[in-house]
Amino acid sequence: YDLDDVYIQVAKIKGGYEIAQYDFDLQRYAGRQLFWSRATGAYKELSGYTPGRSSERATANALNDPYIFLFNLYPYYGYVGWETDVIDTFSRVADPSEEVLYLLGRAHSSLSQSRFNDNFGFADSSQFYSYAESGRNLFSKDQLDFFISHADTAHAYFKQLHQRNPQYLTRVGGIGMKANNEVMYKYAWLQMYQNDTVAYNEIKDVTYNYTQLDFAKRILSACAPDAILFTYGDNDYYATLYVQQVLNFRKDVDVLNLSLMNFVNYINFIRDHKWYKGRQIRMTLSEQDYAGKKLQMIQIDRPEEVSHCLPAKAFLEKVKAEEGGSVTISERCVRVPLPKGGEAAAPLEKNYYQSGLATLDIIATNAERPIYFTSVNEIGLDNYLQQEGMVSRLAETSYYDEKKIASFLNSLDYSQLKKDKEYALHPSYPPLIVRAYANLIVISDQQNLQDQKLQYVNRFLDLVPGSLFNVNNDYLNMIQSVDYTTHAALYDRLLSRLISDASLCLHIQGVEHQDVKRIQETVDGAIDIARTKNDKIIQQLKALQKQLQTKKAI
Repeated sequence: YDLDDVYIQVAKIKGGYEIAQYDFDLQRYAGRQLFWSRATGAYKELSGYTPGRSSERATANALNDPYIFLFNLYPYYGYVGWETDVIDTFSRVADPSEEVLYLLGRAHSSLSQSRFNDNFGFADSSQFYSYAESGRNLFSKDQLDFFISHADTAHAYFKQLHQRNPQYLTRVGGIGMKANNEVMYKYAWLQMYQNDTVAYNEIKDVTYNYTQLDFAKRILSACAPDAILFTYGDNDYYATLYVQQVLNFRKDVDVLNLSLMNFVNYINFIRDHKWYKGRQIRMTLSEQDYAGKKLQMIQIDRPEEVSHCLPAKAFLEKVKAEEGGSVTISERCVRVPLPKGGEAAAPLEKNYYQSGLATLDIIATNAERPIYFTSVNEIGLDNYLQQEGMVSRLAETSYYDEKKIASFLNSLDYSQLKKDKEYALHPSYPPLIVRAYANLIVISDQQNLQDQKLQYVNRFLDLVPGSLFNVNNDYLNMIQSVDYTTHAALYDRLLSRLISDASLCLHIQGVEHQDVKRIQETVDGAIDIARTKNDKIIQQLKALQKQLQTKKAI
């Protein structure tokens, strides 16, 4: 069918697959039809669609769903009530498989937040809680019980799976980390919507292992006193909250989460919360400015473009004055004040989203405080981030702090990391360590310090534990940094280590398509650049390449 001018939504139901078109008059998807029958295994003719072939652009748009992997993970998905169907069908299974335990945990976790969060677009709006966008104790007793009950049930399934198979891999890493994160997810949302006491009392049965705690502590330790730290995902946020709240470690660092800034309640929580020793994080835009999703996305209208930048405070005041929607600005960028003086130029893209706007607001309004990021920033500040081991600090120039990176690597307890069998399943820590070694190798090359470079390569091979998350372009850069004609043995050790780390992917259950693809591309790249004359290594690489092509991934 021709989908060039059609927006569709697919649902995986008990009877097969349904499809619906977006109705612009109703402002929702409507007209669901079964287009593939599970009973007959055959496609069905659709009404209301134009026969023909879609363009590549339309096909790509139809499949461009960041959560498309969930259709492979879940037996039912993509419609209101899929969680209940999963729970009703599979909770009665007498001896559930590992996949079923994970599935039930995911379904309960999704259901726990379905009454106040429609992240995936399949929550029942008629069941949404009615609450204010700020304040404390926003949930009634029944609402609180519903949320906690399903979050606890999700945690119980994840914990049961961890006891059966500690090496089970999930989207956020090993199943043990997923189970612990589920508890801290409950804490974070209760802190936002209810109060600190209720939230803290729900931190139960958390067993973060050495790697997970070491990762979180080192993130906080890398920050200057009284810093503001922007995290992004689950692993850099939840474990960090745990070591602060339960272990009382570096509570002077105010830890924020960029993903949660898409929720107005979280932005208001940041502004209203009493942080370390009662201090507050100031913001230029008020609760009224963000109210009703007015700033969920603003469009920059630029009738003419001038080369200079608009001061951040002036930009925020302009957003406030025009009350969201669209803002008319001629300047091409925003001048962001930096903690130690100077300014950064953040480009003004066509669309500015709420999370980025709140980030800019916090940085500009608290310019006297050190600012750090664990990974991404959403306002184009990459040229002003200094890599300092576990975190990046906002500064006047972007560079790698060699001394701090080396200090970070020298301080690692490699023997403890090797003892932790779940280290290999941490999707964030291993690649960060590989990146640190790769950066020091590049710096050594730039300074023509060849002996130092070779020492770093040998330290990496001798000390760093294996992990499928080691395998990425940084690995290829390390391989290319070694001259095969003068150091053939070291070159071949790097290739053999790459084969060993990449092969872990073949033996771990739950590896996702994106990770298999990353490893495939790295192995393909290694074959393309390999200068080795060791036929055995080349044969191993090509054999691994074929195995990865047939690897069944989620």
